[in-house]
Amino acid sequence: MLAESIEALDSTTYRVSPRKGVRFHDAQELTAEDVALLSAERMLAKESCGVAQISFPSISAARATGRHTVEFSTKAPDPVFVKRLPHMEPASSRNQPI
Repeated sequence: MLAESIEALDSTTYRVSPRKGVRFHDAQELTAEDVALLSAERMLAKESCGVAQISFPSISAARATGRHTVEFSTKAPDPVFVKRLPHMEPASSRNQPI
C-alpha cells in the first residue's frame, strides 16, 4: 500500500499520508498533489468512466493539505472506503494534461 497512514477525521472525512520516497517511472516523487488532483479528481470528472469511478463512487472531494497529506471527503459514511484505497492508482501531476 502506498499510504503510510489513514485516519478517519469523522464519518465522511479521511486523512491519508502517502508513503514518502515512492517514485514514478520518471523518478519524480509521489506527492499528495498527485494523489488528490490527478488520481481522485480524474475519478470525479464527469467525462471519466471506468473501473476507478465504479470502485470509488462515494468520493465527493479530494485535496492536498500538505506535500504528503491528502484529505478525502465522501458523500456519506462509507464503511469500505479505507479497504478500497490500496486500489487507487496515483498518476503523476507533472507533464500530464488534466
